[in-house]
Amino acid sequence: MEDGFRVQIGAAMSSIDTHRIVKRLKDAGFTDVQAETVTDVVREARELDFSHLATKADLQTSTAELRGEMAELKNELRGEMAELRSELKGEMAELRTQMAELKAELIRYMVTISLGTGALIVALVKLIPGGH
Repeated sequence: MEDGFRVQIGAAMSSIDTHRIVKRLKDAGFTDVQAETVTDVVREARELDFSHLATKADLQTSTAELRGEMAELKNELRGEMAELRSELKGEMAELRTQMAELKAELIRYMVTISLGTGALIVALVKLIPGGH
């Protein structure tokens, strides 16, 4: 490392004195290699591009948008559920009407069969000799 080497970072033009960092680390007991490695890591970390990371404001905006979309979906689902309930009630009413019609028809058939069976029994009784 060169004495007084400075690294300029990003648009903010912040810089670090890598020589000073190396010197401080060596004074603290680091070897040359250790001090230079730690300094390189610090320099590289400062050079990282964090522009793609979301800010707190970005997260708040996204959260608000998501909440809005969720509210819209909730309202849509409520509307669809109400529509389905209405359709279901209509179909249930239609089924009840059909069941009532089938019940009446079944009763008519049973009465007809009962009357026919009764007439058949009367006819058979008259056909039997001595069963006036």
